[in-house]
Amino acid sequence: MQKKYYNIITLILLSLFINSCGVKKIISEKNYTYIPKHNINIENLGNGKILFFNGEYYCPLIECGIKTKMNVHFNNISFGQINYGEYFIVEMDYGEYDVQLKHRDVFNMKSKHKIIINANTKVIKLKPTAFSNSIKIVNELPKEFKFFNQVTSETIN
Repeated sequence: MQKKYYNIITLILLSLFINSCGVKKIISEKNYTYIPKHNINIENLGNGKILFFNGEYYCPLIECGIKTKMNVHFNNISFGQINYGEYFIVEMDYGEYDVQLKHRDVFNMKSKHKIIINANTKVIKLKPTAFSNSIKIVNELPKEFKFFNQVTSETIN
């Protein structure tokens, strides 16, 4: 009888682990702006050209890349999916935006935010957290930016 309960608990834990392997990838409805990495600096960002990155925080080796994939929407427009150690650049109009972020841990972690884009907005950090997500205008490139990968533009036209 005890072995039966052990098997059931093992099956439930295995099911939760398999189902927590990330959010479904979404295609961006927004074209990414390509700038060769060696040409990216704070001076050529801003005025609507914004770099988004996911990274520069502690990422446990086992979970890194699995639980750090994040789907990004601004005013219900998909900006695609970004993983830990990745970045993309988009051109945006100035104004206030409703932002929806989603990543999967054991459950889907969805969050809503408001953010204001102006001429001085240059770099935005995205971060999945244990029970939510965060977004912050940081206006500086990550310290280890040379190790980041640019997300390619797969868009819906």
